[in-house]
Amino acid sequence: MKKNTTPSVTFIIPTLNSAPTLRESLESISRLDYPKSKIHAIIVDGGSSDTTLAIARSFPFCQIG
Repeated sequence: MKKNTTPSVTFIIPTLNSAPTLRESLESISRLDYPKSKIHAIIVDGGSSDTTLAIARSFPFCQIG
């Protein structure tokens, strides 16, 4: 019998002083009807001087790269 496996999904999000839009995007991702353990986001930051990185760190599925 074939196993029913749900694939992982990874979002790659480039940022630079993107605090307001990043929060909206990550909140939207967190509301997806998808297994939370299968959702990942990689935040690629270009040197933000606002709260972009703090916001990214507040979401458990985010990794800063």
